Amino acid sequence: MKCKICEEYFNTNNSFSFLFYFPEKCPSCKLKYKAEINKEFIPIDGGEICYIYLYDLPLNLVQRNYLERNLKIIYKQLKKDFEKYELFLMIDYFLIKEMADYWPLISPFKRICFFSLQYLDIMNWKFLE
Repeated sequence: MKCKICEEYFNTNNSFSFLFYFPEKCPSCKLKYKAEINKEFIPIDGGEICYIYLYDLPLNLVQRNYLERNLKIIYKQLKKDFEKYELFLMIDYFLIKEMADYWPLISPFKRICFFSLQYLDIMNWKFLE
């Protein structure tokens, strides 16, 4: 079978249970890309940004496309935290590059939640200054 994440071929113990179900991930990718919610809190002027992400690893396009199905884990967390924040914003590399242009629209909110599939170091970008 071919892993959907690393695109390497792998073998599994074939049994009757695999007759109608084939694993999509190899055993090493199951361990490496286990979805866990990570949170960072960044203080801003009079409030804070909560940054939620799942993976602390760089992901290529194939990996990102497959692992996007795990965003539902973040959506469930956001439903729990719905009352805590004024603004929810999904960020990626494209949005974070343009964030300086959008920051005047976002900065009036004091409780902001950013979320993404993979970790983006938002402290390196100049929009928080």
